[in-house]
Amino acid sequence: MPIAIKAKEEGFKGFILPDENAKEAAIVEGLMVYGVEHIMDVINFFDKNKTLTPTHFDIKKEFESALLTPEFDFADVKG
Repeated sequence: MPIAIKAKEEGFKGFILPDENAKEAAIVEGLMVYGVEHIMDVINFFDKNKTLTPTHFDIKKEFESALLTPEFDFADVKG
């Protein structure tokens, strides 16, 4: 996320990065983020005008989902 924040501060409109990192970077509003699985996706984007799908992150939806299915259930913790 720090790179996404800096990219926005520097005036970048968007950037391409690995799928694994795209969702986190997409949290930064006003920045188009494109996650790719393979370097060929990037090459095809620039050389063959192939489209990339932007990664979107809905903070409210993710937060609500996390509340419904927490990673940890502290009720099950034995003290």
